[in-house]
Amino acid sequence: MKGKIDKEGLLLIERVGIYEKQGCPYKRSWCGDMCPLFGEPFTMIICGCGPSVDEIVEKQRWRLELCKKTLAFDEFEDERVFRTQFVERKLNG
Repeated sequence: MKGKIDKEGLLLIERVGIYEKQGCPYKRSWCGDMCPLFGEPFTMIICGCGPSVDEIVEKQRWRLELCKKTLAFDEFEDERVFRTQFVERKLNG
């Protein structure tokens, strides 16, 4: 499965070659990082056997914890621009 977080912080999942915004199960809004139950994506390395028993294959998978489940992705992009400059300007006046 392929997914991404867009520049606005919304979760999109690829369905039939097109990235679609995902809806929130609790509100009439989109699923995204504005929700306190939206986790940060992280990677995991999964090991398994290759075509032969002696071969070990490692694959990187992305995981994203949400309010009702944890999603696993083969490919994942985080397009957010972190707002550190905005926060610094707010704090410094």
